Amino acid sequence: MNPITQESLELLKGALAKPDDMLAKSISTATGLLAYDLQAPAKNLYPFVTPIRNVMPRVGGGTGSATNWRQVNSIIGSGFDAMGWVPEGQRSGQMSYSTSNKSATYVTIGEEDAATFEAISAGRTFEDIQAQMAFRLLQKMMLKEEMAILAGNASLMLGTPATPTLSSRPSIRSAIKAFCASTMCSRRSTM
Repeated sequence: MNPITQESLELLKGALAKPDDMLAKSISTATGLLAYDLQAPAKNLYPFVTPIRNVMPRVGGGTGSATNWRQVNSIIGSGFDAMGWVPEGQRSGQMSYSTSNKSATYVTIGEEDAATFEAISAGRTFEDIQAQMAFRLLQKMMLKEEMAILAGNASLMLGTPATPTLSSRPSIRSAIKAFCASTMCSRRSTM
């Protein structure tokens, strides 16, 4: 054996036989020379609750740029609703309808995501970047759809409400006094 190699082995054996405390303590977990336990795939820890969207049936879309329908605004009968009685042998008048045409333009709801080729390549042993991206994108769209069902199209401006008007109303006390004055409340019984 080479004398340098033999000498190196003897020094190594001597160092291991009586370890130096200074050498043993110079490397610790604080130096960062350790493995990193990364659990794969990434944990999706965000709220994903879409109960209304999940129970609504899917209806196929129409054609064109809007959907149209007829709306019945009111039903108009003969006479008053509180006086629906018809004399014997008579017939009631025929009712009519108030209708109007309505339409709602189709709107688009969307969300985008992207992954670079480098990210896809670097994450190959961690998770399927493209599949997880598509899954999270679908979840985000479902959350947006739930909010659209609940809140509607928030980008549309609402009309200006009419200014409220106040009217004077008699107080409760004066109304009771007026009622009692017109009835027998104001007279006291002396029985």
